[in-house]
Amino acid sequence: MKKTVTLTRWISILLLLFWLALILLCFFISLYTGSVMRQQATEASEGLLRVYLEKMDSNAEGIDRFLSQMPSSNAGISTMVRTSDPMEHYLAKYDVMRQLRNASFIYNTFNGIFLYSQGKLEDIFLCQLRDGTGMVQQEDIRAAVTEGRITETDGWQIMTEHGRIYLLRTVWSGDTCCGVWLDPSSAIEPLAQMQVGENGAILMLDRVGNILSSGGFADCAALSLENSGKMVRLDGQRYLQIGCKSSNLPVELAALIPERVFAGQVRFTQAVIVLVFSIAFLLLPAVWYLMNREVSRPVVQLTETMSQVGGGDLTAKASEVSRFAEFREIAGSFNRMTGQIQQLQQDIYERQLSEQRTRLQYLQMQIRPHFFLNAMNIIYSFSLTGRNDLIEQLTLCLSRYFRYIFQCESTFVPLSAELEHIHTYLEIIRLRDQGEFTYHREIDEVLLEALIPPLTIQPFVENSVKYSCGEDGGEIDLTVECRQIRGEQMLCVTIRDGGGGYPEEILEQFDREEPLSAGGGQRIGLTNVRQRLRLTYGERAQIHIGNTPDGGAYSELILPLRWPEEEGET
Repeated sequence: MKKTVTLTRWISILLLLFWLALILLCFFISLYTGSVMRQQATEASEGLLRVYLEKMDSNAEGIDRFLSQMPSSNAGISTMVRTSDPMEHYLAKYDVMRQLRNASFIYNTFNGIFLYSQGKLEDIFLCQLRDGTGMVQQEDIRAAVTEGRITETDGWQIMTEHGRIYLLRTVWSGDTCCGVWLDPSSAIEPLAQMQVGENGAILMLDRVGNILSSGGFADCAALSLENSGKMVRLDGQRYLQIGCKSSNLPVELAALIPERVFAGQVRFTQAVIVLVFSIAFLLLPAVWYLMNREVSRPVVQLTETMSQVGGGDLTAKASEVSRFAEFREIAGSFNRMTGQIQQLQQDIYERQLSEQRTRLQYLQMQIRPHFFLNAMNIIYSFSLTGRNDLIEQLTLCLSRYFRYIFQCESTFVPLSAELEHIHTYLEIIRLRDQGEFTYHREIDEVLLEALIPPLTIQPFVENSVKYSCGEDGGEIDLTVECRQIRGEQMLCVTIRDGGGGYPEEILEQFDREEPLSAGGGQRIGLTNVRQRLRLTYGERAQIHIGNTPDGGAYSELILPLRWPEEEGET
C-alpha cells in the first residue's frame, strides 16, 4: 500500500522541487550567459585590436621600403654631404625634407622620420615630425644618433631615452642613417574610445610582456598572449585580457577590461531571473511570457548578432529596443564597437587605395632626363653650325613633347593624343639624326577615341627606333585593331620594325618578369609600362615582345577596350 501524504504537503513538496529545479536552471542559464558575453566581448575587442595592428603593420612594411630606398634613390643626400655651395646645399636639403614630409604624411602611424649623415663640413640631421609630436622626442633621437648610441641593426629595436621609450627602425648606408620612431603611448591613442571601463587600459607590450606604454599596473607577470581571452588578476582586481601580436613590429597590444564592465549587466540579469523564477509558481504563464519577451529573446538576439559579427558580417546590428536600460546599453556599446571596427577597416582600405594611386602617379610621371639633355645638346650643336631652321623645328617639337608629358596627369587619355605624341617623338628623332626612316600606321578611325593609359606605346616605339633606325634609316609599322578575346572587347596595339630584333637576354628577362634596368632608359620604360598596366588593369592586360622570322622586333599590347562615356560613369 502506497504511503499517503496530505495534499498540502504534496503541493508543498512539488512546488519546492519545481522551485529548486528553477533555481538550478537559473544557475546554468546565468553561467551560459556570462560565458557567451565574455566570449563575444573577447572576439569583438580582439577584432578591433587586430584591425588596428594590421594598419600599423601596413605602415611598418611601407616605411621599411622607403627607408631602404631613400639613401640610394635621393641624390640630394650625397649632395648635402659633399657640397660647400650654400645654394646647392639648400636645394638638396629642401628635396630631402620634401621626401621626408611626403613619407610622414603617408605613414602617419609613426611620430617622426629622420636622416643623419656625416658631412664634409658638418654632420647633417634632418627630421620630419607628425602633427602633435613634441620636440622633446626629436631631441631624444638626435642625441642618440649623433652620440653613436644607435647602431646598425636588422629590424626594429626598443630604445629608452630619459625614461621615455621608443620603437626605432634605422637603415644605414655608409655614414648615412635613415630612420623612423614610434612613441608607444601616442600609438595607442586612437584606441582610447574602446570600451574598457574606468579602470581598464589599452597597453603596448614588447615580446616578453614588458609594458612599453604607461599603463599604471605594477604586477604585469600575468600579461601574455597565452592569457588572451582569459581572466587575469592585476593589483587585486580581475580583468579580461585581450591580446594581439604584430607581425612586423616587436610589440603586442593588450586590452585590460575590468570584469564588472562586461559582467555587471550579466549579474543584474541573473538577479532579475532569480527574482522572476522565485514567483514563477504563482504566475508561471505570465512570467514565462514576460521572461521570454523581455529577457531571453534579447539575449538570444544579441548572441546571434555577436555570432554574425564574429563570422565577419560587420553590418549586423544588435537591436537597442528593450525595456531594460542595461540591454540597451549593451546593444548600444556593441553597435558602437562594430562601427569602430568598420571605420578602421575603411581607413585601412582607403589608405591602401591612396598608396596605390600614389605609386601609379609616380610610375606614370617618370621622365628620362637623358632625353631632355640630349635634345639640349642637339640644339646647341645646331646653333654652332647656324642651322636656325632646324632649331626652330626641334624647339617646337620639344615643346609639344614635354607639354604632353607634364600635362598628362589623367589615368586615361584618348588614343589619338598618344599617337600624336608618338608622331612628335619620331619627328624629334628625325631632326636629331638627320636620317630617313619610314613610319606607317594602320588604325580604324573609330578607335581613335578609345582611352588608354598615357605614355604606354612610346617605350616600344623607342625600342624600335633604337634597334632599327641607323644611318641608313629604318622602318616602323604601328597597327591598332579591336579583337574579341575570352568574350571581352580588347584593344590590340602592334609595333613592328625592320631592325635586328630584341637581344635574347632581354626577351628572357622580360618573360621572367625581371627588372630590365641594365641597358638604358628604353628597358626601364618597358618595366614601367608593365607595372602601370598591372596597377590599372590587373591581369587583364597583356604585353608580348619577340622577334619575327624575317628579322626585326615586334611588340604587342592587349588592353581592355575603354571609351570616354565609361570613364565618365566611374
